[in-house]
Amino acid sequence: LTIGTPVIKDNEIVGGLFIGAATAEISSLSQEGLDILFIALGFGLFLAIGLGYFLSLNFSKPLTQASVAINKLTLGDYDIHFSQHRTDEIGQLTQNIVKLSDELEEAREAQANLEKMRQNFISDITHELRTPVTIMRGLVEGLKDGVYQPGTDVYNQIIQESVDMQRLINDLLELSKL
Repeated sequence: LTIGTPVIKDNEIVGGLFIGAATAEISSLSQEGLDILFIALGFGLFLAIGLGYFLSLNFSKPLTQASVAINKLTLGDYDIHFSQHRTDEIGQLTQNIVKLSDELEEAREAQANLEKMRQNFISDITHELRTPVTIMRGLVEGLKDGVYQPGTDVYNQIIQESVDMQRLINDLLELSKL
């Protein structure tokens, strides 16, 4: 294969330049170029797959942790912590999950406090109702056994205790309405 071009000086052709090469050399150069191209494509493909794998891990690992955290929340375990602190949407998701777990823990503590207060309230009311009933029972048994003689003092005391008990019951009804 030969390629030529004229050599021009002052608008006159003063000579010619010819370059010649054997087609076998051109063919080997083409083959070397293709070999380099395939090697570069293979390396680029390997690099793209490797980067894609590591980037997908970087993306999917926090989502997996978020899924595990949500499962823990549904089971009542509110102690949630994440190892990574990101500033993107996934980071916002993990921050919201942690905030939700804190609020659920506070709600559980508040519920436990309310339950304790309810139990204390029932215990106090039981005690307050038991006192007048015990006094009235003692007075009536005393009347029955002849310890007390029927008189106005005993009857007045029984009436007063029943009035106190009725007041407590009315207070309870008011509280239940509230």
